[in-house]
Amino acid sequence: MGRAPSFKELVERIPYIGVSLEHVRPKEIKIEYNPNRPDLGIITGVAKAYNGITRHETGLVSYETKDGGYQLNVDESVEPVRPHVAGAVVKKIPMDEEALKDIIALQEDLHQTIGRSRRKVSIGLHNLEVVNFPVHYRAVSPGTAGFVPLDQEEELTCEEILKKLETGRRYGPILGDKDLYPLIVDDQQKILSFPPIINSELTRVDAETVDLFIDVTGTDLPRIQDSLNILVTSLADYGAEVFHVDVRAGGNSLKTPDLSTRRMKVNAGYIEDLLGVDLKRQQIIECLEASRLGASATGGELMVEIPPYRADIMHPIDIVEDVAIGYGYWRIAPDIPKTFGLGKSLDSSKLERRICHLMEGAGFIEVMNFTLSSFEKQFTKLALKPKGYVRVHSPKSLENEIIRTWIIPDLLEVLRVSKKEIYPQRIFELGKTIRRENGDVVEEDHLALAITHSKAGYSDVKALLDNLSSLFEFDVRVMETQHPSFIPGRVGLLVSDTREFGILGEVSPAVLENFQLDQPVACLELSISKLPRK
Repeated sequence: MGRAPSFKELVERIPYIGVSLEHVRPKEIKIEYNPNRPDLGIITGVAKAYNGITRHETGLVSYETKDGGYQLNVDESVEPVRPHVAGAVVKKIPMDEEALKDIIALQEDLHQTIGRSRRKVSIGLHNLEVVNFPVHYRAVSPGTAGFVPLDQEEELTCEEILKKLETGRRYGPILGDKDLYPLIVDDQQKILSFPPIINSELTRVDAETVDLFIDVTGTDLPRIQDSLNILVTSLADYGAEVFHVDVRAGGNSLKTPDLSTRRMKVNAGYIEDLLGVDLKRQQIIECLEASRLGASATGGELMVEIPPYRADIMHPIDIVEDVAIGYGYWRIAPDIPKTFGLGKSLDSSKLERRICHLMEGAGFIEVMNFTLSSFEKQFTKLALKPKGYVRVHSPKSLENEIIRTWIIPDLLEVLRVSKKEIYPQRIFELGKTIRRENGDVVEEDHLALAITHSKAGYSDVKALLDNLSSLFEFDVRVMETQHPSFIPGRVGLLVSDTREFGILGEVSPAVLENFQLDQPVACLELSISKLPRK
C-alpha cells in the first residue's frame, strides 16, 4: 500500500471497498468478499481498492505484457472435449509462503466462482524452469498417457487418476463419458497438466518458485480470459513481469492475456438519479477514479475505462455502484421519505394465506417449483399439443425453454421424485402461470393439488373443491368435458356462468406412465385470479 494505516482506520474503512467484516481480532481482520469480485480475494487486490477509496492512489492501474516468444499450440483433438485454452508467463514474483498461500487461494476462488467448480474454467500453475516451449494442448485416449500427479509418487494414467485419486473422483464427472482426455504437454512430451483434474508433480510450485507458466482451459473463452486477467494482474501488483503466450489453433492466433481496458458509456444523469446525490461531472470522475476506473466527460455522457481484472462490470448499473463506492457510502446521509404511509397485505395475498392454511389442515404438503419449464413437461408428457405458451429467448437448456402455462405437470414431476416415500401423498402449490390469450400475455395465480395412493380418484379432489367453494364462497359448478391428460368420464371443467377457471380429474394411465408413476393420481387446478365470488 505504500503506507501503514492504523488498525482502527482499516476496521472502519475496509467495508467500504465492498466487502464484509467477518471478524476483528487483535492484529487480525478477516473479510468476506462477494463472489462477483474475485479480484478482492488476494491481498494485492484489497490494497489496490483500499488505496483508491482513501484517495491515496486513484485512477487506472496500467498493465502491460512483454513478448518472450512463448507459444502454445492447440490440437484439433480437444475441440469436442474441452476446446479453449489461454496462457501466460509471469516472472520475478517476490514469492514467499504468504504470497504462495494468497496465489493458491485466489486460484481456487476463481475455480469456484467464474470457473463454476472447474466446469467452465480450470487453472494450472507450473514452475517455468522445467517447461520447454512450445507447449502443446491435445487430447489422448484415457489409458495411453501416464505421469506422476501432484503430491503422488507413482505414475498413473488419466483413467487411473479418475479412479484412484480423490481429486479425480471429485472432478472426473466434468469430463463425463468423453472418449479422449485433455493434456498440457511441453515440447519434450513431458505432461504438465491433466485439466481440469490435476497438475503434474514435475511442475510443482513452492515458496521458492519465482517464475510461472499459467494455463487456463475450459468451455467458455471469455470466462477463461477473465480468470487469467484477474490472476496475472494480481501477480503484477506484487511487482512481477507478465509475458504473453501466443495461442495457435489451426490457422488462428491469439495472444493471451489481453490486459487492455474496455470502455462503457454512461449517462451522468442516470448516475445522479439512482444515487440521489447531486454530483458535478468532475466529482463523478473523481469517484470513479477512486474505484480504480478511468473516466472522461463529454456533455452529459461519461466514457468509463474498465481495467482487465474487473470482470464484474457488465451494465451501467455496475458503474453507478462504483461511483457510490468511490464517493463513500459513509457520506450518503439517510433521507426520510417525503410521503408517509403504512404497508399492508394485498387482498389476494390474504386469500392465498387462507387457502394455504386450509390445504395444510387437510393434510397437504406445499411444494414450490420453478416457473420455467419445457415443452416436454408442459405438453408432450401430458398428451397435449403446444399452444398458448410464452417462449424464453435464448434458453440455456431445454428444461427452461418456456414459462409454465399450468402447474399440474410440476406436481406430477414432484410425485415421480417422491415415489419411494410413504403413501398416500398429498401435495399442493400456489404459484404463477403465464400464457398467451387472444394476442395478450396473461399472468395468473393458480392453486394446483395432487393426491396419489392406491385408490385415489375423482371424488377425492371433488370433495376438496366443495370445501374450498363453501369456505371461500366460490360460485362454481363442474361441467363434463374431454381432456387428453385425464381419464374420459372422470374429468370436469370448472366454470361459472360461461367462464372457465379450472379443471379436475383422474390422470390418464398414459400420462402416469410418462411420469413413471405407479399409483393413481387425482388432480385439481384453478385460477385464483379468476375465482368467481357469490
